[in-house]
Amino acid sequence: MRRVAPLAGLALGLALLLSGSSPAAAELERRWPLWPTEVERAAAALSDAAATESQRQAALDALEPYATPLVEPHLLKALRDDSPQIRRDALQACDRRQLGSCVDDARRLWLAPNSELSNRLYALRVLLLDPTAAHVDLVLGALREPAELLRIEAARLLGVTALSAEDSRRVRAALVAKLADPAPEVRRAVARALGLLSAAEATLVLARMLEDPDPQVRRDAAESLGMIGDPRALPAILRALDRGDEAYVARTLLDGLALQPGEEVDRRLL
Repeated sequence: MRRVAPLAGLALGLALLLSGSSPAAAELERRWPLWPTEVERAAAALSDAAATESQRQAALDALEPYATPLVEPHLLKALRDDSPQIRRDALQACDRRQLGSCVDDARRLWLAPNSELSNRLYALRVLLLDPTAAHVDLVLGALREPAELLRIEAARLLGVTALSAEDSRRVRAALVAKLADPAPEVRRAVARALGLLSAAEATLVLARMLEDPDPQVRRDAAESLGMIGDPRALPAILRALDRGDEAYVARTLLDGLALQPGEEVDRRLL
């Protein structure tokens, strides 16, 4: 395996950190005030039984500029607030800050029988900050939720979360089965996730999805087949090109075709 030279690897890491695209980069911009009581004053309404919801919301918003270790206890308190909006915003903050201490409350909010949709949506994101087998099971269960948004989010998360080999195998199998979801947006999310996972076992099912009634699904299936790069997809890609399709679908099919080996591919691309 090719290894990056130490200095090159360090430079790459620093570039990514300074690009502002990671939680670590965002944390560098957060404040450590001279007086710690500044944070306590900003968060005071979250602990005040007499505070209105708008006051508690303002207190939660005021914590955003401060360093994570200083605001962590206040975010945990906000996760138990009576207001669904405050709980949702606290979950979002936990996700942005990659705060593993929020996971237990996220699990509680996910499993609560009357939990609001937005709370459950962001709870899923926080759960996979600690991708244990039990938490993966909860997200796999979300693929069967009645709410389409939850199924979409579960598929998206499963496609971008690093998992153990055994959990990854279970996830790929569940996603392949979920390609039959009745909602086109869910099928799209599942197809994209399988492409990101390079799930070769999904090749033949994704190839059949090149005939899906929804052109967006066909495009995402074609893109994922290109990412997977399994030559078994070649006949289906060629048939789809022969049938003709929307311009954006055809472009994606050609991109996927270019990644396939063989003389027929060369002939089609000339």
